[in-house]
Amino acid sequence: MISIDRLRPDYVRAADPYGLRLPNLRRFQAEGASASGVKGVLPTVTYPSHTTLVTGVSPAAHGIVYNVS
Repeated sequence: MISIDRLRPDYVRAADPYGLRLPNLRRFQAEGASASGVKGVLPTVTYPSHTTLVTGVSPAAHGIVYNVS
């Protein structure tokens, strides 16, 4: 799984108008699986969000609730 904080899906899907050259991300998107967006979990910060993506459970279940280890 590749997750890039604050990278909007349209930056990859429509990279040309933004002047972005993202050949590897565009190839991953074309040849693999991708999401057009995600639904945020509370709290909406990186560690809880990424842990939810990997585990499929909410911060209340996995216990990661902030960006501190």
